Amino acid sequence: MRVIRKCALLLVRDKKLLLSREFGDSRFLTVGGSFEDGETDLQCLQRELEEEVGTKAVESTLEFLCEFVGTDGPEKVVHIHAYSGDLENEPKAAGEIEELRWFNRSDLESLPAETISEITKHKILPFLAERGMI
Repeated sequence: MRVIRKCALLLVRDKKLLLSREFGDSRFLTVGGSFEDGETDLQCLQRELEEEVGTKAVESTLEFLCEFVGTDGPEKVVHIHAYSGDLENEPKAAGEIEELRWFNRSDLESLPAETISEITKHKILPFLAERGMI
């Protein structure tokens, strides 16, 4: 079983969560990505944000929320260190990201399984909903 470690920003505005979709992929994922060797959470998060949405997080607003652990298919376990916070500028699809989209709770709950990552649907969505964030 392959283990993947990621860091993500759960950017919520007006009870909507920002998700991203890469070129050639049909699934929406949280904004963020995999750690490079030796990176801290903050280093990984800032690098991934700049690559994916063209801006960094305002460091003083970042707050660790939770480590989510889930599967991504039968052969992959994903660990996501999730943060809340604000961005320095408005997010724009950049690099490998084809689309950014804001989803409210009902949008997320009604998406077909193949359109959203398992960990987002079964771990992150319930976490945010329980806290009244979405």
